[in-house]
Amino acid sequence: MSVICSICRKEIPEKQGRALKITAYITCDECHDAFVKKNADKDFASVIDQYETPVLVVDEDCRIVAANKLASQITGAGPSKRDLLGLFGGEAMGCKYADLPEGCGKTEHCVGCAIRKSISATIENNATQKNIPVTIKKEDGEVNVVISTEKIFSLVRINIKADVLPSKG
Repeated sequence: MSVICSICRKEIPEKQGRALKITAYITCDECHDAFVKKNADKDFASVIDQYETPVLVVDEDCRIVAANKLASQITGAGPSKRDLLGLFGGEAMGCKYADLPEGCGKTEHCVGCAIRKSISATIENNATQKNIPVTIKKEDGEVNVVISTEKIFSLVRINIKADVLPSKG
């Protein structure tokens, strides 16, 4: 397996095992130490608030564990990023299927959900997903966004790009 640092993109020497035609992205010791040093005085929320796009961080069940300010502004879940915590992605994004009795991620419609598929692929294969088009079906129409995902330890960071984003502020 080829192992590449997700920050500097240098190959990280393998400690053991055979080479496969798979590439895993992790952080090399040097980049990890630099990141920790740079952000030592910041909490996780402050770090993700620095992104220029809306960011959600979800666990393996697709529950939101963190969000930046821009994500709270575009989701409509509430005025504060704290209003997103604990919600499933579909609940936060206003997906009309999330309100069905089975709930977000459990309906027949969720099988084809591009967000859920991207999160699963990222968790299962350590595979970053880039520029995945997503159509969110809402009661009053559809919203089209583009997402990218990246695994961070056991969590997944989702960057959201929409046609119209609020200014950062």
